[in-house]
Amino acid sequence: MRVLGQFTPHDWPEFDWRPTASLKHWLAMLLITFFLFLVELGTFYLKYILWIPPLHLLCVIRLFFFLLAGGVAMREVFEYLDNREYQRNENKKINRAEADVEQETSQQEGPADKKAERISSTNTQ
Repeated sequence: MRVLGQFTPHDWPEFDWRPTASLKHWLAMLLITFFLFLVELGTFYLKYILWIPPLHLLCVIRLFFFLLAGGVAMREVFEYLDNREYQRNENKKINRAEADVEQETSQQEGPADKKAERISSTNTQ
């Protein structure tokens, strides 16, 4: 167990989000919830519209990436809301990489596009 402890922080900070403390906190919580639903919607589109199975390597890597980037983003949002001297965008590279991955996966042509072409060509004949 001590070996695993070497890869964890020295101490864990305690977070108190206080979503009803101010309008800024409340809007931040709504925005976080919106982005969580947006990530889930992206996963649904990969599985349903592009016909990528749930256990496909692309889906697993994408969700694991969102897990890691999401932890960093949650910490940054909390610091921004709680600390007035905090500098925003310290993790700009991670956020940009996440946006690039999402853009690349949404631009790939999948089997659903070919199916739509077949359906439209049979309807016109």
